[in-house]
Amino acid sequence: MNGRARLVVALAAAAVGGALFAAFALAPASAQELPADLEARALTIERQLLCPQCTNKRLDVCENAICVDMRQEIREQLLAGRTNDEIIFYFSNRYGQRVLAEIPKEGFNLVLFGWVGASLLAVAGGGALFLLQLRRSGRRAAATGAISPHASEDEAWLDAELGERRV
Repeated sequence: MNGRARLVVALAAAAVGGALFAAFALAPASAQELPADLEARALTIERQLLCPQCTNKRLDVCENAICVDMRQEIREQLLAGRTNDEIIFYFSNRYGQRVLAEIPKEGFNLVLFGWVGASLLAVAGGGALFLLQLRRSGRRAAATGAISPHASEDEAWLDAELGERRV
């Protein structure tokens, strides 16, 4: 090999080595690079966040590109020493409260929870009053003998039908 060929081979090897080094240096940190406690914290945070593009799909199960980036950002912030609450606050400020898996029970949301609870209590109370009224009217009818005159005919017919079928 002459000098020029050796130079081309050396430059090609350097270029390939540089490309490999850059690829590994710029590659996102994988789950194996995080200590076990930080990986557990990252999974806890991912379960508390939703994908900003999907409807009610948690971050830990969504495979959209934005979710992959968000998971990477979570790990980077954990390595930087941020707390779980700080990271969740960061994402809620960035994407809005729609990324929170659990709705905060404060402000307007608290009024909404109260409205739903009060509605359920009102429906249950109304149903209970209706059933009590039915029961009272049934007792009153039985006590006064105001039961339908057709009731005895219906019972006689039912007894006759049942008696025929038993044979």
